[in-house]
Amino acid sequence: MTSYVHLRRYGKKPSGSEVATVDVIADGQVVYRGHRYDLRTGEKGAKQAGFAHCTDGRYLQWNQTESGLEIHRGDGRVATAPVVGGKLIALVGPYLVWADDARQPWMVIDAGTGELAGRVEDQRGDATHGTVLYSPQSFDPKSGNTLWLCEGSRLAELDVAKRRMARTIEADAEHVFIGVAALSDGHVITLARTLEDKAKHNRSADRIVLFSPTGERVRDVPGDVMHLNRIGDQFIASDDRKEQFVIYDRSLEPVARVEMFEPGRDAYNMVVPLPSGREWIGVGGRGEWDHYGEPDLVPVKPKKPAKPTAKKAKPA
Repeated sequence: MTSYVHLRRYGKKPSGSEVATVDVIADGQVVYRGHRYDLRTGEKGAKQAGFAHCTDGRYLQWNQTESGLEIHRGDGRVATAPVVGGKLIALVGPYLVWADDARQPWMVIDAGTGELAGRVEDQRGDATHGTVLYSPQSFDPKSGNTLWLCEGSRLAELDVAKRRMARTIEADAEHVFIGVAALSDGHVITLARTLEDKAKHNRSADRIVLFSPTGERVRDVPGDVMHLNRIGDQFIASDDRKEQFVIYDRSLEPVARVEMFEPGRDAYNMVVPLPSGREWIGVGGRGEWDHYGEPDLVPVKPKKPAKPTAKKAKPA
């Protein structure tokens, strides 16, 4: 069994009501409030422009003069998409998925040129679900090809290049889904909550539900947790009430429990995994964010160069 520990605290001291935004740019490298942080040394580095940074060097930045969204590539080239604002913005492989108006199908934009590739073709409403079929509470960029969406009444996997839903998992009539996390092999988890509990904002009876790559409901376990995500080829849940992180394997068996470090009033609202699957960021409810991972990733302070010693004068 792999062991995980608290490695270091970052961010400001808890004071206001704020959820920190931490972008991962590489293992041990993140961007927070416009600055790079080296998680291996714990040092705050140079300024980094933009937002929605990717591990391949891409990031987004608003161009106020031309009223557009700049897509910066790792090689220095820039494409501008003619969009402003947005409630959902996600880079998925060679595309940008963008939405601002819940009544309109989402736009899929070529991230290399900034040109519109088309709109999501089967994002249509019906008598049960309203004007637009998919208006997600959360989305999960599982891979460079698809985007997992959680609408509440269903989970859906969007094939971005084809602009169509490749897979849909429906909730039963008495439950809704809260959040989604998917592994690269197709296993998916979500939180199932009764409609009555949703109306009361009660999550104590939630269940973490596991679905197979073919969509069958495989297993469910108690799930009074704040957030779900994936870490490597496993799942991770933030259990803010027990003040711990729980890591599950693909059969929904718990394989590790990690105590939260000084979780504060609201504990950890989010989990941000790093690419290797060996570490993650726990994001708190008041601006703090902490680094967790395997013990051999403990930050090492750079050694200061030794001062040269003065040579003693030889006796005459």
